[in-house]
Amino acid sequence: GGVLADDEGAICALWVSCAYQSSPNQNAQVFRGLPIGVVKEASDAISRGEQPPAWHSLGATLEPVSLAAARQLGLGDAQLRRQQSVGGSAAGAGEAMVPQTKAPNDVLMVSHVHSLTPGSSSGALRGGDLIIALNEQPVRSLSEAEIAVHRRERVHLEVLRDGEAVNSHLHTTRFDGLGTQKVVGWAGLLLQDTPSAVKAQRAVTVRGTYASYRFFGSPASRYDLAPTTHIVEVDGVPTPSLDAFLECARLRKDGEVVRIKHVDLEGRIRMTTLKLDLKYWPTFWLERQTDGEWTRHNAH
Repeated sequence: GGVLADDEGAICALWVSCAYQSSPNQNAQVFRGLPIGVVKEASDAISRGEQPPAWHSLGATLEPVSLAAARQLGLGDAQLRRQQSVGGSAAGAGEAMVPQTKAPNDVLMVSHVHSLTPGSSSGALRGGDLIIALNEQPVRSLSEAEIAVHRRERVHLEVLRDGEAVNSHLHTTRFDGLGTQKVVGWAGLLLQDTPSAVKAQRAVTVRGTYASYRFFGSPASRYDLAPTTHIVEVDGVPTPSLDAFLECARLRKDGEVVRIKHVDLEGRIRMTTLKLDLKYWPTFWLERQTDGEWTRHNAH
């Protein structure tokens, strides 16, 4: 931890540790400088007693690749000259968010499109795409891409796919930073909307209620209804959202046998039948209020 300062002593970045998986079941970490502009925008809002502004994302993981590597992936001469041009900046609505520095001669490649995002559903972004321009301005770094989509609900996108330029408009993904706002407790499972981290890291192909935790000794544990799965049907009734699931769960009585259709993170579909025990494992939900406090509501 700590801060990074310039020659005049002004803080320009926070020194942060970032954890990631270098290989399956193998954790690693790197240290990077987080530009202070990103933090300051949020801290200024908090100091005024306001909610920090939401930020927008392309809904994809981007990876910088060298021009030499991009040439091998099909980058043409005209596109190469455009990437090397001086002064093509994607700055706009959020140019103060990240300090402006000399842009590197890199090209951004889409390494993974996040699940259940506009880029995934529309096909505007695919793994392996090279991002040539955003809002008709070349982007050559992650910070330029971040600035290009800052506070924008929709962006013009130009990518190189299979050697051909593809132009489209993409609705960005909005994040408010508040995280989980509602949790349902049912049969010993904690259920919620699919977390952003799951959408970013795994190929989620269905809309359902995400099971994030299972209590030992509960009906879900006894009948092996595992966490990290999406419940998509209850007795044949689709449950594409948390509210839809809660409506189904509130109609069930103690001792009733329920048939659950669920999908794991590998896309495998399973069916589980369990017997409810509402005396010791009642259905409830927790909801976060505007003041930050959580309140509990019982379904029965």
